[in-house]
Amino acid sequence: MTKHQGGTSTSHAVSMNVPAGRRTKLRPGRFGKLEIPLETSNVEPYLSHRKVREIVTVSGRGVRGHFPSYKGQLLKFESLIEADALRVFNVASMVTSLVTQPVVLNIPTDLKPRRYTPDLQVTFCGQSYYTEIKPANFQKSRRVATQLRQVIRHLKTSRSRFALITDTDLRPAGLQEELTDLLRLRPAPGRFDPTLDGILWDPHCIHTATPEILRRWYAAQQECDALLQRVMRRDPDSLFEPA
Repeated sequence: MTKHQGGTSTSHAVSMNVPAGRRTKLRPGRFGKLEIPLETSNVEPYLSHRKVREIVTVSGRGVRGHFPSYKGQLLKFESLIEADALRVFNVASMVTSLVTQPVVLNIPTDLKPRRYTPDLQVTFCGQSYYTEIKPANFQKSRRVATQLRQVIRHLKTSRSRFALITDTDLRPAGLQEELTDLLRLRPAPGRFDPTLDGILWDPHCIHTATPEILRRWYAAQQECDALLQRVMRRDPDSLFEPA
């Protein structure tokens, strides 16, 4: 886990009517009922009233934690694969904002609607993508594979962008080690400032990096951008074995 922290910047929002005198508390890093970014408008009819569950809890098991970032507020992960994905997204110059577990969606099925929470909402090249992070062998679980197919089919119908990313996508030789080291060396942002450019090595423009560090940073950005151009725009159905 790296030692830098940040927040999220939310662009345009759609206002929702709330009864007079009723106060609705918005949770940082999540989309409340009062504020739904325009990027989610295609799935707005399917938004569930259920709250997003907390990822990081005192009694939680497994690998969980907060991932400080210039591109998102209170980002959290609950697996090593999700932490790997957050490193790639935070270094890539084509990614401008991140939200972990942004919404709960009601996905129509043959029986009854199934609730689904994306791992991330990623703004990539100016477009919003719901993103799911899975191990490459996710199809070993028929239940997981079936649920993902239902999600993909529904989001395609609603014309919402969806990316399915696996651990093999995120772990080319040496990449994660380099990203971990660079994020450890990168200046910490301190209090979140939405006017900062999170793509720069030091958005505060206070610390001067050595030419070697900048060379490594730009090379890592290029590698992350190339990786994401492959995986964000591919058809998620292509990852499934023929039935």
